[in-house]
Amino acid sequence: MRSARALFWACSLYVALNRPTRHVLGVDIDGGKLAEARRAAAGVTNVAFEEVPAGWHPLGEWPTVLVVDVLYLLGPGPGDHLLASAAA
Repeated sequence: MRSARALFWACSLYVALNRPTRHVLGVDIDGGKLAEARRAAAGVTNVAFEEVPAGWHPLGEWPTVLVVDVLYLLGPGPGDHLLASAAA
């Protein structure tokens, strides 16, 4: 399903730029990184960014969830929990 939503932990534009029919929500706990992402995404209409608190979990069903360059920051316990939650 190429027109589905995609959730991207540690926001990146790659999915939004390469799948223009997919709405991408980039989330991060770092407002500074989100500000950089918003600047880089100027003019890209299928991406939105949201600052979320540590331990945040998405609501609803997300057909695509990408976790990139994040797990090493969380450590084994929280990282395992994040992966298990995303797979549930």
